[in-house]
Amino acid sequence: MHTSTHSDVSADFALLPTIKALASGELSATECVEAALTRVSVVENDVHAWVDLDEEGARSQARLLDKLPAGQRGPLHGLPIGVKDIVDVRGLPTRCGSAATSDGAASSDAAIVRALREAGAVILGKTVTTEFAYFSPGPTANPRHVGHTPGGSSSGSAAAVAAGMTPLAIGTQTAASVTRPAAYCGVFAVVLPHGLMGTDGIAGLAESLDAPGFLGSDALGLAAVLEAILPPATKDPSPQPISTVLVWRPGAPFGVHHEMLTAVDRIAEHARQLGLAVEEIDFDAQAVALVEAHRRIMAYEAARQSRAATMPRGSLSPTLQELLDDGASLDHTSYELATECVHTARQEIVHRLGSGDAAILAPAAQGTAPEGLSATGNPIMSRPWQALGLATTTFPADFSDGLPLGVQLVGTGDGRALLRLADSLCRPR
Repeated sequence: MHTSTHSDVSADFALLPTIKALASGELSATECVEAALTRVSVVENDVHAWVDLDEEGARSQARLLDKLPAGQRGPLHGLPIGVKDIVDVRGLPTRCGSAATSDGAASSDAAIVRALREAGAVILGKTVTTEFAYFSPGPTANPRHVGHTPGGSSSGSAAAVAAGMTPLAIGTQTAASVTRPAAYCGVFAVVLPHGLMGTDGIAGLAESLDAPGFLGSDALGLAAVLEAILPPATKDPSPQPISTVLVWRPGAPFGVHHEMLTAVDRIAEHARQLGLAVEEIDFDAQAVALVEAHRRIMAYEAARQSRAATMPRGSLSPTLQELLDDGASLDHTSYELATECVHTARQEIVHRLGSGDAAILAPAAQGTAPEGLSATGNPIMSRPWQALGLATTTFPADFSDGLPLGVQLVGTGDGRALLRLADSLCRPR
């Protein structure tokens, strides 16, 4: 499979058009699932996005859904999805990208999977994750160019969407585990603000940082997914449109490549042409402090809370062992100082973002996906926002040497307003 061109393979299985075709009856659930499985059979040997493909289970789900009367069908009726393999799916193992875990099947669905099933979605299977959602990569390649990393830790989910195998996949983020793969693979993503949706059934790393997210082929499709599954009590009934874009062009400490900064500038100019107010902000000093605070919080909590910490040390990679050792060596005072840093910064940023009508535009990664599959890239561009627990959305802004350059929007609210803005900004001028 050679995909080192600018073509968007994921557009062949676009999310919002698929949702609409399934809702109208133009496409049956069975036809949609078969289309997904056919695409998997064509590209999976090159991409390696799946750890468990539940073909018969998906076909069975689709047949049952097709028998439902139109009035009983959910808003995501028949939509195929991939689920990151740290998220429980009833009847399938949750291996967390590790040989140390059990092959026993999960007895129940994670909250996010349950919500998707209730909306009518079909579970295709489990997608590859890095080891316990940290840095040691699995076998997944970047569909844009198979010699480059897809990022981590939601590598399989991003690659499955980018390769057109599924229009939607679940990811999770503790540092940059949704944003970076979306940027590297050239797909859209949203990370929910911390606490908006429960993380039960998810084998996370750090309770105060973990958040579920979604990767899809288009922004408005992701907004429709959030509309369908978010609990009514958590949703803003009428999120106002974003009218102000605050642009952060990170300085030297962040190592952002020139072509990425150029992409950010291009999107900022597009925002001006759309009539939005555009202002540059100096966020470097705060971001440096937040990166360090995030690192400490993640290590401290991973050493004390994560499933990885319960495994025999000899079964873990040296990289993961180092994280757990670092966390175990941190005392509670250091942890409290890090959380205080985050709390203070959050108050300042939320004040700057106002009542929800402003968003921050920033690089989603330092540059394009690095060459090679032995590492997943640097998470530095997402650590500040994940520490703050804000909603983020990622979208492709440009290409460099055939590889995508992704940018992100950060804001308050549940992510739907950010996705609508992303849809406007990603369109050609």
